[in-house]
Amino acid sequence: MLRRVIVLTAISESALAGFAYQPLLWDLIRKPFDIDRLTRSLMRCIAFHAAPRRPLHSDLSDWLQQRSTNAKAGIVALLRGLTLELQAAFGARTRVAESFFPLSLSAPFPICMAARSGRAIWLTAERDSADYPFLAPMWNVNKSAAIAALPMMQNGRVIGAMGWSFAEQQRFDEWQQTYFLDLTRQVAAATP
Repeated sequence: MLRRVIVLTAISESALAGFAYQPLLWDLIRKPFDIDRLTRSLMRCIAFHAAPRRPLHSDLSDWLQQRSTNAKAGIVALLRGLTLELQAAFGARTRVAESFFPLSLSAPFPICMAARSGRAIWLTAERDSADYPFLAPMWNVNKSAAIAALPMMQNGRVIGAMGWSFAEQQRFDEWQQTYFLDLTRQVAAATP
């Protein structure tokens, strides 16, 4: 499955403003379109998908899984320019997490918001936020009941983010928040 797609459409600009699949778009080309622009976009998209991906850090993935107590899945992503690059993951079906990365920092996902804002995001399915329109179908597909996304900080600046998905509702009480914030600090401190 491709990580990004090109869409050719005649839909109005205003109708596309709320397009839920924005994070998966490589390019959005309006009809009538210029064949040269389409060709250039296709060639860049093909090159992106053909580029070798760095393998995930298996030691970090294992470490994260062992310490993520009741989380069913987790990820570590580092900030590279305006994108988040996946470094480690556990719990997701093979290559599911990888299929979303690199992920634009502007994408409407909690992990992106945590990296953009430098603040922790604690969500439960029953309190799903309108700030994350792309999450609704993902709650069902992944059978998730809660999500935590925390920025990774080094010397007062964001260097990435970590995220967890939970099968059960979470209270995200002070103890749990402190625990996951500490995991994030440990990974940030060990990141070169």
